[in-house]
Amino acid sequence: MKRTARMLGLALAVGLLLNLLSVLVGTGLSSVQAQANPSRVRVAHLSPDAPKVDVYVNGAKTLSNVPFKTVSDYLSVPAGQYRFEVRVAGTPANTPAVIDATATLVAGTDYTVAAINFVANISGLILTDDNSAPAAGQAKVRVLHASPDAPNVDVAVKNGPVLVANLPFGNASGYLSVPAGTYDLEVRAAGTTFVALPLPGTKLEAGKIYTVIAADRLAKITPVVTVLTAVKLVPTDFNVLVLDNLNLTQGGTNIKGRVGAGGNASFASFNLASGASASGDNVIAGGKLTLTGGVVNGNAVYGTSLSRSGTAFKSGSASQLAAVSPDLAALANRLEGIANFWAGLTPNGTTTVLSYGSIKLNGDNATRNVFNVKGSDLAKATILRITAPADSTVIINVSGTSTSLKNAGVVLNGVNRQRVVFNFYEATSLSFEGIALQGTVWAPKASVMFSNGVLRGALFSKSLQGGSVSFDYFPFLSPLPL
Repeated sequence: MKRTARMLGLALAVGLLLNLLSVLVGTGLSSVQAQANPSRVRVAHLSPDAPKVDVYVNGAKTLSNVPFKTVSDYLSVPAGQYRFEVRVAGTPANTPAVIDATATLVAGTDYTVAAINFVANISGLILTDDNSAPAAGQAKVRVLHASPDAPNVDVAVKNGPVLVANLPFGNASGYLSVPAGTYDLEVRAAGTTFVALPLPGTKLEAGKIYTVIAADRLAKITPVVTVLTAVKLVPTDFNVLVLDNLNLTQGGTNIKGRVGAGGNASFASFNLASGASASGDNVIAGGKLTLTGGVVNGNAVYGTSLSRSGTAFKSGSASQLAAVSPDLAALANRLEGIANFWAGLTPNGTTTVLSYGSIKLNGDNATRNVFNVKGSDLAKATILRITAPADSTVIINVSGTSTSLKNAGVVLNGVNRQRVVFNFYEATSLSFEGIALQGTVWAPKASVMFSNGVLRGALFSKSLQGGSVSFDYFPFLSPLPL
């Protein structure tokens, strides 16, 4: 019974978090420097009579026309202070905001930001989320009361005990740890048997975190449920993340952030995760992990076996896990979906390819600049110059199944490298050599060879091999597509 109540609470909380994330996701965050241990935020629109809204972060419009019951995914952002403003969609930026709130986000902490209440009394709610892993065989659940004309509520097991008592509007219960299973839950008017929201057959899976949100007016009350995998191994937490095998043994390797592989991972002459949290699982292999001659900062985890020689651990150790996160099958689909979304955007920047090997990308949009580049042109480039406003996102869509970038320079004018993404949406084979690349490489279908070079950004690919490389951790700060 306790399990059922916890599950309901979690579903409610999840809905609220999602609404909050919709608001936060469109933020302008370029003023804050990169951090190895960022905050994560999601936004939810939970005001039942409010129209679609525009969301501003630090004065920049980040989301447009957000409808009721929209909840975003988590966005990794640097810790710091942020100002969130919500205006009726389509109104000028100088129109008084219906919500104007400031929040300080702490490194390594997850948040949900939600717009709640009827529009006449609309307000912002900021929740701190506990996405740490439940105990073995358990799920975690919390409930959020976001129905503005509903009385205080109890969450109970049908024909059983009350699990959450007298929860008022605008509040979330604590997280309840419950055994995995299926429960029949009810949201009732507090102290009565009147069921406002039945939740039959609620399934809670082990290792998952649920937030259940009671949303809308009392007459239309409905649940909004979000489900998270407990371990916070999301793409933007990584410096290097590959879906299959990783082999960086051809010379020295320096990776300052976290590194993960869905298959086998091999390193030689390495320094791994030197800029990541000393207590984190910073080196991850879903299969065999081979470490030959180097240093690991923090912990290393592996799925099948470990081969280790001449390796030192700073503030950590190596251990085997029955199931290594993240869920790479699901992650592969998400990475490809984001790549395809970016590829479908209409270019609004100018791409100029010159005969002597120079490619110039010029954009003047304050929010987002999209460029299309042929892989065949990129392979001939000797210098790539990117010019765009400092706070804008730069998306470079590179076509072609096979391309390379060798012995070339990358020059950024104005734009922040943490807002630049090279989207190799068609590539199955990529090669980088003798370069200092700035920005995030997004290549979810590609086998990547990277040697004798530097990446100041992050890399997401199907597989990776090479050596004599340095990966400096500058995570992508712009919001990912929902």
